[in-house]
Amino acid sequence: MSPRPDGDAGPGPHGAVLSGERPVPADLPLSLPIASARVRPGAADCFGGRLPARLAPWAEDIETNWTHLEVAGPGWALRALCAWRVVDGAGRMVTSGFECRGDEDLAPLVERRAVRAVVSPVGQVADLDLRLDDGGRIELFTSWSAASWRLETP
Repeated sequence: MSPRPDGDAGPGPHGAVLSGERPVPADLPLSLPIASARVRPGAADCFGGRLPARLAPWAEDIETNWTHLEVAGPGWALRALCAWRVVDGAGRMVTSGFECRGDEDLAPLVERRAVRAVVSPVGQVADLDLRLDDGGRIELFTSWSAASWRLETP
């Protein structure tokens, strides 16, 4: 698990906290209903409204050209600033961060359930494969720790 905002490791205010910034393998069963799924412009919302200092050198580019993914339900949230894609149960790509450039709803994800989170370390970071009840997946690919993902579960 990744550190909480207060610096302690372990569960945060929502329970388990997983992050692409920490290459810790995990395979967790879940049962999380998806109530909203959006692509949002910029990145500040991904970090509670304020871009972290480590991203300051790229702030203008990030807020102008980047998007982030937000998927959430009652008591849980996933935010991703890294590359991502949504794959259906047959393995076909439905959409990706490269196709979504603005403020968009991802309606096909709403009313699905996240049933498993598989964290795979890749060097100093980790990717996430969030598996859905219909066989689909939300796949997150972390290339560097500053542009990562965070999953908070109940």
